[in-house]
Amino acid sequence: MSEYQYYEFQAIDRPLGKDEQATLRACSTRARISASRFVNEYHWSGLKADPMKWMKEYFDAHVYLSNFGSRSFHLRFPLALLTSETTRDYEEGGTLETRTTPTHLILSFLCEEESGENSHDDDGEGLLDLLLPIREALSDEAKSFARQLAEFRDLRRRRSSLIARLDQAGLT
Repeated sequence: MSEYQYYEFQAIDRPLGKDEQATLRACSTRARISASRFVNEYHWSGLKADPMKWMKEYFDAHVYLSNFGSRSFHLRFPLALLTSETTRDYEEGGTLETRTTPTHLILSFLCEEESGENSHDDDGEGLLDLLLPIREALSDEAKSFARQLAEFRDLRRRRSSLIARLDQAGLT
């Protein structure tokens, strides 16, 4: 059985500049690289870079799969939207991991299978596009939660202010 590894990265929140694309090109001469994507498959070697470093520096989404059982899906969010405190309860040993950079949180969904188990004869082309709505849904939920939390804090502040005024008036 030949080796197969598929890497796809996507920049969503901002396009990659020419210098960034050149840095990526230095790691792979065969990859399809644009201002928003890096896509490559390997049959005898692997990516000559650290995918997590690329997630920290360049990309907002990444999918990896291989015919020897490794599968991963990574999403990057601005810390203003999602933090490790809000995701901590969902971390599963070896299934969901989080990493924090100074500006972002990266969610990593991981799956390791026995070699050959559920192996895919076809390539990973299009897989990331199928998974990207998850990022949008999580972003929307995080924004909704942030709005609700802000409203709750505002209500608490107004309640405290009202109680203080009632105390001053001797009505409590």
